[in-house]
Amino acid sequence: MADKTKQFLIGLVCVILASTVALYNFINSPPPRTIEIAETHVEPCQKHAEAEPEKVLPPPVDETLPKTLRLKVGGGDTLANMIQSQGVAHNQIHKIVHTMKNFYKPRELRANHIIELTIAKANQTSPYFDVQELKIRPALEYEIIVKRNENGTYEAHKRVIKLTEELRWVEGEIYGSLSDAAYRNGVPHKTVHDMIMIYSFDVDFQRQLHHGDRYCMLYSVLIDPETGKEQPGKLIYAGLNLSGKDHELYSYKSRDGIVGFYTQQGESVRKGLLRTPIDGARISSGFGHRHHPILGYTKHHKGVDFRAPIGTPIMAAGDGVIEQVGRWGNYGNYVKIRHNSGYATAYAHLSRYAKGLRRGQRICQGQVLGYVGATGRTTGPHLHYEVIKNNHHINPLSIKMLPATKLGGSDFKAFQAAMMKIKDQKMYLKENFKVMQTARKSNTSSAKKIDQLG
Repeated sequence: MADKTKQFLIGLVCVILASTVALYNFINSPPPRTIEIAETHVEPCQKHAEAEPEKVLPPPVDETLPKTLRLKVGGGDTLANMIQSQGVAHNQIHKIVHTMKNFYKPRELRANHIIELTIAKANQTSPYFDVQELKIRPALEYEIIVKRNENGTYEAHKRVIKLTEELRWVEGEIYGSLSDAAYRNGVPHKTVHDMIMIYSFDVDFQRQLHHGDRYCMLYSVLIDPETGKEQPGKLIYAGLNLSGKDHELYSYKSRDGIVGFYTQQGESVRKGLLRTPIDGARISSGFGHRHHPILGYTKHHKGVDFRAPIGTPIMAAGDGVIEQVGRWGNYGNYVKIRHNSGYATAYAHLSRYAKGLRRGQRICQGQVLGYVGATGRTTGPHLHYEVIKNNHHINPLSIKMLPATKLGGSDFKAFQAAMMKIKDQKMYLKENFKVMQTARKSNTSSAKKIDQLG
């Protein structure tokens, strides 16, 4: 009995030890490896699979074929540099410039001119391009063409372009200056300048022009039928209604070939000196003793000051010869003109001079001398204008104009016929202008209604 109990206890101990070892091995054994089965994706069959388009490379550029370039001239550009920038050899540029010298000089090149250049290489190994053709349009009415011959030489010629003339009518109210009112209606600057010039004999634009006064003009423009570009033509008729009074002027070419402007009675507007050599300005300082704004004491003011923005054109008050041009002390940039009958006029504080202005040059009345500035001793931009008679300064506003010349005899009869033709043109174009204005107002009104509905 004792032996059986002993055997049972030994067996129990063995079972406990075996269980303990098994439990220890289970706890410390590594995790079981997991076998991952990759999921396969089977694309559905496509019965009509499209083939990928074949990439087509652009053909290589053949630089031996002529190509035409349009080059716009910028500030500081020269003809030689612009051609050279396209890969043309210097010696070829020299040939081109030499060939065109009888028709065009490179120094006449201006900003915004267009150069049309056709170039090509003699072969693919050549580092330079050859100029096949060169075109320059210095003016609307002609262009210069240079062509390369088969032997490598060049020849040039001038192609004249026939422009068409178109008459235009414009009218409106003046608020501010006449020039501003006309510019708003698309009138060219030259035409506006011509109108101001012919009225400057009798109209004081600083005192006689008021808000609500009216203007009208009949003028021509010259149009290039090839490009549609245009340039100012001539002023034919001008009208001002100042404080209810009409001032009408008609252009007429007299028997001696001079084009002038005349009243309906045949009186010429051309007199001695212009009352005002500048448009759109106001008198800021009169003639005589005044308190000097810079020096701070009373000093005799030898002229009249017209305040205007920098760059406003200044016109010659009368025909004459440039006696002095250049810097002159406190006057800054200065011009003096000697006229007939012992008169002289002076213009001071200019920002710059008109191109080519020089001493000894003959000047026509109304010709632009320079532009308003603030050079010299001044508090701001304005024109200082002086009139000198027999070496004594006089008040420019007190000058009495010389009597106007009057057409007579056959010249007056020819003028009357020309005036009647202008009146017919004016009447026809005026009606068209009113129709266009009405249509423009109607379109504007319709557009506003559409905007409101939207």
